[in-house]
Amino acid sequence: MKKRQKLCAAIAMVLVLIVTLSACSGGNSAGSGGSSTSEGGTFTVGYPEMANQSGFMKAMYNSSAEVVKAAGGELIMETTDMSPDDMINCCEKLISAGVSGLMVTPTADSMLPTLIKMCEDAKVYLAITFRKINDPEIKALVESSPYYVGNSFENEQQAGYDVAKAMGEKGIKEIALISLAKGDTTADARESGIQQACDEYGIKIVAESRNMTQASDGTKAAESFMSSYPALDGILIVSTYVAGVPEAVISAIEQNNKVGQVYMGACDFGDDLVGMFESGVVGALVGGHQITDRTMCAAIVTNAIIGSPLSDKPYSVEIPFLTLNNLDEVEKYQALVAGTIPIFSQEEAKQDLLKKYNPDVTAESLQAVAAEWSVDYIYNKHKDLMPK
Repeated sequence: MKKRQKLCAAIAMVLVLIVTLSACSGGNSAGSGGSSTSEGGTFTVGYPEMANQSGFMKAMYNSSAEVVKAAGGELIMETTDMSPDDMINCCEKLISAGVSGLMVTPTADSMLPTLIKMCEDAKVYLAITFRKINDPEIKALVESSPYYVGNSFENEQQAGYDVAKAMGEKGIKEIALISLAKGDTTADARESGIQQACDEYGIKIVAESRNMTQASDGTKAAESFMSSYPALDGILIVSTYVAGVPEAVISAIEQNNKVGQVYMGACDFGDDLVGMFESGVVGALVGGHQITDRTMCAAIVTNAIIGSPLSDKPYSVEIPFLTLNNLDEVEKYQALVAGTIPIFSQEEAKQDLLKKYNPDVTAESLQAVAAEWSVDYIYNKHKDLMPK
């Protein structure tokens, strides 16, 4: 009898050990993510981001975090100066912290071979936000990895063309540019589109200022442009990582009594959109894509982490730019997109973005949701949340 009892106890102990090992083994195989956990567990998604968290930057975090939360995970941020080297350092820290996936904005394609090797070694999924991979050799290398799941991006060349075209249609003939350092893939693409529109509308680019580090640099650049080029009638903000630059440019135009003579165009929205429109200085404005882009990227990487990838190969989701034409649209955008309300609630994320909860979600349906994006779309979806 005692021998039988000991045998039963031994068998029970083995069974407990097997169950325990099974519960702890999730996330070690290719396709499951480095630190993803079993059903009912939690995971983390990391992303490097600028330290200066303006209003729309916080809105980007809130909306993308809501998608990750809907699947039981957590979104964590590591601050960066956005240089390729520092982005790699941030990703190393996030991987060391045990993330299951990364959302990264590569400021140069050259950083991607190092990054994808890090992800492969740690079995961490990688999704790219705000960018396409332009270098064909690097693109082929990255897309061959089972840990690269896709990207969300915009047609940056078209955005540059559209904003410069709008300024041309306004009769503007002489502009100065505020942009990032040459080599940034987004800024370079936008400038290509701007040059195309300038050629078509006879606009001359007379000056440029690059790599601003603080909002006051926008004031100094605008004042320098206006004093050096008396015929200047436009300042176009191509791209900047610094919050407050559009507002600084508008302020400089106002303080130099150039309202109605010098107009500002921009490829990204500022924080104080109401003030920008009321100033009478805005000549053309496209943007509003950032929050949608980051949210869709969160969906791409989260679907992979939780074992419900939308494709067996990397896929892309193109995000449209928004245009704001009046204060009514500005108020809707500020309240329902760039405010504290996520653009998808957790239940909406489960229905529209996450295949685990809705088997009808596909890469194509994700693109269809993104393509619908507009101020009217978000207002019709969340108008009951508008402040009274």
